[in-house]
Amino acid sequence: MNPQITLAEVIALIVLSMLIIGASVFCGYKYEKNKYDQFVTQVKSEGQKQATKIAALNKQLEDNANEATKTITDSTTAISDYYHKHPVVKYVGRVCNASSGSSTVPGPNDNTSSTNDSATSDNATTYISQYSPYDTEIVANRLDKLQKLLIKDGVTVE
Repeated sequence: MNPQITLAEVIALIVLSMLIIGASVFCGYKYEKNKYDQFVTQVKSEGQKQATKIAALNKQLEDNANEATKTITDSTTAISDYYHKHPVVKYVGRVCNASSGSSTVPGPNDNTSSTNDSATSDNATTYISQYSPYDTEIVANRLDKLQKLLIKDGVTVE
């Protein structure tokens, strides 16, 4: 028995193969399209959630910044008002003459100013301090030693 395949059978097999391939491609496309649409929907919903979160966070940060600005402004205004209400602050301590290194404690009737006085004979810088130049030098030396110890230990101070 010699099976012979006719031209009509070959064409029918080709058409049947094409239909099977076409149906599988269509079904696969439909499945992948549904999967893709679900993914796009999920990404959009996650994006909307994140946008809502970011908007709320930005609002909170803006409110905090506005509150901080208001607090700073109110504090500055309160300090300014205080100093406008109390314009004269006098401190009586040692009067140091920077050029000679001498210090004296002013008497009750001495009028010593904390600014440079053009009436002084040698135009020396005069300032009011509760510390003598010797005390100031001791503090400066201690600070210098502390700084050297910190540098030696590898500590950086900014």
